[in-house]
Amino acid sequence: MMEPNLKEQNPAEARHFRQPVVVDGKPFVFEGDIPIEPDSFDWFVSIPNYEDELGPRIEAMLIELEAHPVMGGVNPGYVRGLKSYSLGEGKVGVIQIVKVKPSDGAPSIGIKYIQTETRYFPKDSGYREVNRLGSFLLDNLCTLADIKKWRIYLFPDDRGGKLTIDKIASWYGRRDFKGEYEFPKDTRNAFGTMQRWPKEADTTQIMANILKSSP
Repeated sequence: MMEPNLKEQNPAEARHFRQPVVVDGKPFVFEGDIPIEPDSFDWFVSIPNYEDELGPRIEAMLIELEAHPVMGGVNPGYVRGLKSYSLGEGKVGVIQIVKVKPSDGAPSIGIKYIQTETRYFPKDSGYREVNRLGSFLLDNLCTLADIKKWRIYLFPDDRGGKLTIDKIASWYGRRDFKGEYEFPKDTRNAFGTMQRWPKEADTTQIMANILKSSP
């Protein structure tokens, strides 16, 4: 496994990492910041060498579709609008985190959203049907929180995806997120209706290795 690429920064500041990974059998780049204490940060999953290979193909496809729309085809406006979700131009997955301050003062973060999108990629690229990008981001976030002993809050939002709210709640539940009413009142926070408390970290996740390499 390649050693994570960590930029030199002040030890009191967040650490930036950029790490080649494989998700669902395809190569990606996992990138983002690791704060020292609970804070806001984003993590991304991107396609390597997008500007040299897939990028020009997709841009040509969008230009053609803008000139000659196809019924039931890719919506170029939607693809270009992915920038508002921090996606597009090679980024196919993002998890956005914010700092949370529960009444009991426990170090905590909240998941603002997890978003993935690959449906507009050419069939022969191998990326259109990739799965588990969201799971990859969430599992690595849980590893970070467990190692750091941080609590995680969230609201199970479907964001127009494939899963219903109930299935999304079950997806989080498989990672030990539970409804707020299963916890003491002073641990609740308006940010989210589900919580996850630190447990033994899953050290098989790449984040465990990234943290070991971080000063």
